[in-house]
Amino acid sequence: MKKYLVLAIFIVSLGHTLQAQVGERFPNLTGTNLNDKTVTLPQASQGKPALMVLAYSKKSQDDLETWVRPVYKQFIASTGEGLFSELADDYDINVYFVPMLRGINKAAYGKVEKEMRANTDKVFKPHVVLYKGSLSSYKNVLSLNSKDEPYLYLVNQQGKIVYATSGAYSSSKMSDLEDELEKCYK
Repeated sequence: MKKYLVLAIFIVSLGHTLQAQVGERFPNLTGTNLNDKTVTLPQASQGKPALMVLAYSKKSQDDLETWVRPVYKQFIASTGEGLFSELADDYDINVYFVPMLRGINKAAYGKVEKEMRANTDKVFKPHVVLYKGSLSSYKNVLSLNSKDEPYLYLVNQQGKIVYATSGAYSSSKMSDLEDELEKCYK
């Protein structure tokens, strides 16, 4: 019985920890997109809402991939890019997938970057921002508690986090994300 109580408290506190970031300013994060352009978030969003999808381990990749197609269809294709542009809702939002490469030496980073450039569709290249550097400040500010899951942050036009979630895609998370995005336009 005690074991279940501890687990329940942990789950509740994890949800509150991520929600605690809502209302805070998204910290500056500088990286390079796959078109070799330096990008500083959230400023690169140019006064538009932005969806930041962060991951910092190979284990989180599976859950991150569950978000790619729905995010593409809902937000990226709406800009008129790609095959599904006629299917997407008309949102004016920037999307950034941010692999956070930590503890990787320069040669290995170059190899990862080269592979990603070669294997990423050109439509996604401006939306993938590679970050190499320390994670400690981001872990604290954004509550990146588990390296095994991706983190999603919806940031409003002023750079404040208005929605945060983690883990695999679900239709309820997408619905919550869209509800918060709608509020950004009011």
